[in-house]
Amino acid sequence: MRTREEAVADEWAAKQLAGVPVEQGTLRAVLLFFVDEGTLFDPLYGTGFDRALRVARTADIPESNWPPPLVAFAKAQEGLRTHGTSLILRVKSGDANAAQMVICVDRKPIGVLSNVDGKGRLELPMLVPGPHLIQALQVWLYQTESSSGEKSEVARKLQAECEFVSTGKHTIVIELRFSGDTLSMRADEF
Repeated sequence: MRTREEAVADEWAAKQLAGVPVEQGTLRAVLLFFVDEGTLFDPLYGTGFDRALRVARTADIPESNWPPPLVAFAKAQEGLRTHGTSLILRVKSGDANAAQMVICVDRKPIGVLSNVDGKGRLELPMLVPGPHLIQALQVWLYQTESSSGEKSEVARKLQAECEFVSTGKHTIVIELRFSGDTLSMRADEF
């Protein structure tokens, strides 16, 4: 589809396939394909492992039926939640209250950070103390209505970056500000 809703599309397809007993082989093939993609990163999809994990969990496939590399990836993700660094997104703007973006740390793509679906969190390995560059690329900003959940696009294809010095804490809050047509960001460690 190549839209900003690829995670939703993966989940929808997984639910549809899971609801049809004869499609269990197709689900298994999907998992194996995404695991073969491994750490190959796509800004709209995440990595192959991200997609495989999303499909396995959405389709309620028992972990005992997952390919071993996916089990290892899921355990590593849990380890990141415990011992890694969490990036938390806050959008400070009158026009926009939600955003999706590709995050790079020290010029390496890490993953997709989005608070459009309410999470606004991205787990990554613990940052070593010292200076780091955080970049937000392919930023799309939205105004979401809390009562209806509808979203309206405010701006797209923006980017911003900031430098910060890590002291090795476990939480970094990324704050985006949008004014006129300019996007700025800052990072604070907690």
